[in-house]
Amino acid sequence: MCGIAGIFLRRGAVDQTCLDGLIQRLSHRGPDRIKTHVDGSLGLGHVRLSIIDLTGGDQPLFADDGRLVLVANGEIYNYVELRRELDDIRHLLEETIRCSRSLTAELSPPILHELGFIPALRWLAKHFSRTYDMAISFDEGEIAYAWPYDMSILLFGMIRELLFNVVKHARASQAALRITWDGGTVRLYVEDNGIGFDAETVMAGEQDQAGIGLFSIRERLQHFGGTLTIVSSPGAGASTCLSLPLPESSGD
Repeated sequence: MCGIAGIFLRRGAVDQTCLDGLIQRLSHRGPDRIKTHVDGSLGLGHVRLSIIDLTGGDQPLFADDGRLVLVANGEIYNYVELRRELDDIRHLLEETIRCSRSLTAELSPPILHELGFIPALRWLAKHFSRTYDMAISFDEGEIAYAWPYDMSILLFGMIRELLFNVVKHARASQAALRITWDGGTVRLYVEDNGIGFDAETVMAGEQDQAGIGLFSIRERLQHFGGTLTIVSSPGAGASTCLSLPLPESSGD
């Protein structure tokens, strides 16, 4: 048998003497071991009684990484199975957190906010190269332009989506991302040496999810006066161009 105690404060920190006082209220039951844990506004205590003295039954219980702690009243006889299940859950949660952080970084990386559009595209090309084991080059040209932030987010998302199409559908070993500037029009190209496709059928949205995605990109570009052009045929790779008029500006 055992006894447990806990304190949780909405404000302030737990006083160790208060937690010790709670534990002492259980001492008349004949404890063989007392342990407490205080972390800011949380305090946990466990009194282990001499009636049952199993080796390794000390509490509070901590997760391997120390981020979770609990106390339980009673002896846990199937602790091996429970620990295995809890470890599986913890690993699943950690993988979910890792994936969500990775997705967040891809959707809107800090570098886009801190350094701007071109450094963000440079990071994106390297990130896809490492993650998907594909050679992706980036030719940023010699454009000096202060990219509007809302436009940067729009174009970054489109380029990311196009690179995902290459990874998922093109079966390519190489891809290229390049930018050209012609007067007041900027053109961003995503090209690959993959299996290619019937561009007319895909753009009609009649083939698969990739076609739907390209149709969506075209619609978003048209909202800003831009166009989407695709040159591709089966067995000949693909070249996708985002063309967009931009207001005159100068950048660093």
